Amino acid sequence: NRYIDQKDVTIRQLATEVEAAETEAMLARALAEKVYVWITRKDFSTVLATATEVARTRSGDCTEHAVLLAALARARGLPARVVVGLVYVPSLGGFAYHMWNQIWCEGAWHFYDATRPDGRCGAGHIKIADAALDDQSGLTVFLPVVRVMGRTEIELRELVHD
Repeated sequence: NRYIDQKDVTIRQLATEVEAAETEAMLARALAEKVYVWITRKDFSTVLATATEVARTRSGDCTEHAVLLAALARARGLPARVVVGLVYVPSLGGFAYHMWNQIWCEGAWHFYDATRPDGRCGAGHIKIADAALDDQSGLTVFLPVVRVMGRTEIELRELVHD
């Protein structure tokens, strides 16, 4: 589709730079780590770029990390989608909008966050919706988060860092 353009030559080349892994989950994690390293310039000026744009500019925020990871996973034969929701940000003392991924591995959807060096998601990630980003604008993916913002109360009872 327009945003997750896994058939683009740039995406296919970048996906092949990640070595084969013993399991699908290990491959998905390696792809997330590749995206984390690949995007060298954190840039919040773009609302939603295509995976090819991200691969070429090497810049973006969580939305660009997510579309690039989805494209790389699909290029390697792993079904992938983006997830929108909230993530706890300790420096803010609260939750902020965030986008990350689910990748189908070993018969189930697993979460991956390419904005983190280890690609992991934790209890601070609250999924509100997922999307394949196959609609024309792609921006409708943000609507479920907008609907709950300001009307949701989240009480943090305990925070344990691992």
